[in-house]
Amino acid sequence: MGDTASTRRSFLAAPGHLTQGRPVPTHPKPVFHAPMLLHWTEDKLQLLDQDQLLNLLANLDHQRAIGRISNEAGAVLERDIVARLDRRNGASRRKQMLAAASAQAAEAAATAPTTAG
Repeated sequence: MGDTASTRRSFLAAPGHLTQGRPVPTHPKPVFHAPMLLHWTEDKLQLLDQDQLLNLLANLDHQRAIGRISNEAGAVLERDIVARLDRRNGASRRKQMLAAASAQAAEAAATAPTTAG
C-alpha cells in the first residue's frame, strides 16, 4: 500500500499531469460582445433589417437606462438608427419615445416634494 500512495503523490506532483489526455482546442471559442461595445458604422447599420434596427434601439434604451452607455453616445447612435427606419417603424419609435417621456414626467411629478404654504 505504501508503494501505491507514493506513486500517486509523485504522479500528482509531476508537472503537466493536469493537461495529459485533454485535447487542446486549436480554435478559440467565439467571444460574445454586447451590441453597445461594437462600433456601429453606417455600413454595419445598412446591413440590418427593420426588426434588427428596432431591437438595437430597444437595447440602446436599456443600455442607456442602466448607465452602460453615455447619453451623448447613445443620442448619436439613436439618430443614425432612426434615420434608417422606414416610415411605419419611425412613427412607432416616436410614439414609444413620447410615451416614455410622459411616463418619466409623471414619475418625476409623483416623487417631487410638494410645498404647502
